[in-house]
Amino acid sequence: MAPVGSQTSDLQDVERLILDLSPTIPKAVRYAFYCHGCRANTDEVKDLCQDVFYLLARNDYRALRSFDNRCPIETWLYAVVRHTISRYLLKRRRLEEIVSLDDLSPDALFYQATQEMTLLAKEKGKLLREIIRNLPERKRRLMELALRGLKPREIAKEMGIKIDSIYSEKSVLFREIRELLKTYDSG
Repeated sequence: MAPVGSQTSDLQDVERLILDLSPTIPKAVRYAFYCHGCRANTDEVKDLCQDVFYLLARNDYRALRSFDNRCPIETWLYAVVRHTISRYLLKRRRLEEIVSLDDLSPDALFYQATQEMTLLAKEKGKLLREIIRNLPERKRRLMELALRGLKPREIAKEMGIKIDSIYSEKSVLFREIRELLKTYDSG
């Protein structure tokens, strides 16, 4: 067991080391924020400097006594501070993610049943294919060419009719299909 005098000497050395490191801690805190791509305000820096001092001093300077001289003390201190800031930023991010129900708009609380909407869209798709299949030959051909993305001029050439006829027939055809789909929706 070490003599009592050496313990107080050791304690004084540790306290002197903390005093020597105290100007470096705020720099290390700002640098850690910079490394994480964040900006820190003055109050945060002060608070986190106090947290680092507490971390170094708690449990009879246990963290500071863990320094083993494998690197410069400043490098070790920067590593300790970066770790402390990482935990702080993670906690801050988690707190920012928590949203109060009072802060949400009424629209945010509305649930969209995507699975139901997908099933309805599939049913409408089947119905639309069935409607197109039951169209007379000329209207079905016009619809197939339009669905392939052909321009009215190309459709007119393909069907051997005037371009003005394409516009009017397509308009009438789409209106008929919309009416058939509306009867399905209401029925």
